[in-house]
Amino acid sequence: MEISKTKIQIKAFGKDLEISPPSALKVAQFKKEIGDVEKDEMALILKSHEFLKSCGVPQEICEDLEIHHITKLIEMISVKKN
Repeated sequence: MEISKTKIQIKAFGKDLEISPPSALKVAQFKKEIGDVEKDEMALILKSHEFLKSCGVPQEICEDLEIHHITKLIEMISVKKN
């Protein structure tokens, strides 16, 4: 059995990006952190940006994302696929 880091290709605002899905631990930590701040929209967005940046999404892309972009990206990279 060989285990290697997965890469995901996305296109954001005309730029081709290669990002890495987060580890299971990183996803669990993110879920806990957003649960702690879910009533504070600014804190929730900032935590989401931190999470996306840790997966390789550049800061300037994070700053331009709309709410539905953030949600779709996080779901795409952190939801378990069967």
